[in-house]
Amino acid sequence: MRNHLTFYPDLTEQRRSQVVRDVLTVLLVSFFIWCGFQVHDLVGALPVLGTGDLAEGRYDALIAAALADVGLMPRGHPTSAN
Repeated sequence: MRNHLTFYPDLTEQRRSQVVRDVLTVLLVSFFIWCGFQVHDLVGALPVLGTGDLAEGRYDALIAAALADVGLMPRGHPTSAN
């Protein structure tokens, strides 16, 4: 007698339980994929990404000033704001 591979158990209650878990798993994965696309689209729509201070080079001075404030960069360094 050969055993055959089945995706779901032969017993009705176990099969129903397995099918419900599989459907819920597919729905949950689909929901997370949808959420990922929504976040991607929201971040892509942020105006600072294309026209923010980074394009104008202001972040170097801001970071240098912050580093100088905590003592990691001497004041008067060419890239510091002070």
